[in-house]
Amino acid sequence: KMRWSGLNAIQFYVPWNYHEPQPGVYNFNGSRDLIAFLNEAALANLLVILRPGPYICAEWEMGGLPSWLLQKPEIHLRTSDPDFLAAVDSWFKVLLPKIYPWLYHNGGNIISIQVENEYGSYRACDFSYMRHLAGLFRALLGEKILLFTTDGPEGLKCGSLQGLYTTVDFGPGLKQGLGVESGE
Repeated sequence: KMRWSGLNAIQFYVPWNYHEPQPGVYNFNGSRDLIAFLNEAALANLLVILRPGPYICAEWEMGGLPSWLLQKPEIHLRTSDPDFLAAVDSWFKVLLPKIYPWLYHNGGNIISIQVENEYGSYRACDFSYMRHLAGLFRALLGEKILLFTTDGPEGLKCGSLQGLYTTVDFGPGLKQGLGVESGE
């Protein structure tokens, strides 16, 4: 139906807590079968914009972060906290090799990958964290992958990172957020 509607690409999140409900226990079966979903998109001739986080969105429980992270009371989520980064590294070392064959430059349909999600709206503004994530994506997926960030106009300062494409969320108030005059 998407293809019939004229769309040529889809974007979707990969919720960490959906695939790693307990530390080191991964589930990519049934409705969690990411590879089957990528294959269905390819069969429909749809390109993919993948948004694996680690934080994906406020609409998903804990933003897609697993609740077991909170077993360490001193952990600082979405920062360069060593405990958080160790957990992120472990997760991405499982997830990213699964998608590597699906990257566009490898003949797959994944054309780009989002690093984090709306990080500029988060209070931390930890560039070491963002650099770590970008480095991890590059280390596990190679230099050819197109990485990007997404933020509202007000979050670009902390959400953007040199070397990554910066994109802006849009909606009815975008013109005001960008300082653009409204008009006909």
